[in-house]
Amino acid sequence: MEKTRITLGCDYTINNINLLKKKKIFICGFCGSGTRVPTMILERAGYFVGGEYVRHWPEYDINGKEPNHNVMTIYYDDNYFRKNPIPLKNYLKEVINERDEWAIKYPIFMFIIPLLKEWYPDSEVIYVRRNPVDVMSHPVHYEFNWQGGLPRDAAIDDKLRYYIQSEKKILEYTDHIVKFEDLCFNTNDTIRDLLRFANVEVNNVDVYSDLIKIPQTIGRGKEHYQRIKEMKEFDYIKELGYLLD
Repeated sequence: MEKTRITLGCDYTINNINLLKKKKIFICGFCGSGTRVPTMILERAGYFVGGEYVRHWPEYDINGKEPNHNVMTIYYDDNYFRKNPIPLKNYLKEVINERDEWAIKYPIFMFIIPLLKEWYPDSEVIYVRRNPVDVMSHPVHYEFNWQGGLPRDAAIDDKLRYYIQSEKKILEYTDHIVKFEDLCFNTNDTIRDLLRFANVEVNNVDVYSDLIKIPQTIGRGKEHYQRIKEMKEFDYIKELGYLLD
């Protein structure tokens, strides 16, 4: 499969942006990566947002309204949704409600993006990236257990390998990357790039600045940094711009 071109910005001028329609966007990433912030930015910019972000989301059950169902065992399996597509399709249909533009935030949709792209071929994907070691150090971060088959007490080495393997798959379908640390420390440029990608007129990005909060969890995986530097996987992390200082 030909890899989708990823943008870390956009070549459109502000005048051109006014002529372009807004998009159909899925926002995804590992839980704890910061997907909520780009979603709030797009909402303030005029996008309809849905998915996990909206307050009424618990009213929906994409598994067929079975409240006792262990949803985490299937969220990561597009084969399940290929065999049982109706609940998820109905959920998306109800939330989207025939809108021509939307931004659906559901972090773990990253594992079923190939299927969603089949259903919505004109949609685009924003992937929110955060320091992989910090993400895998999240105390309630269990994708590696639910989808990766690793024990919950898996070593950081194995969690990191799982992260890299999963990220490489989602990048095949990613159209724009938002780096969480750039939102925190290179705020204006990162917001501007996001808005340009979303075909939103870029005027004063300061109107979004209050949405950016630098969390205390930045660097929460620091105890593992020295160990990770000894792994061959550190080369990949360095390529992403994380030197683990």
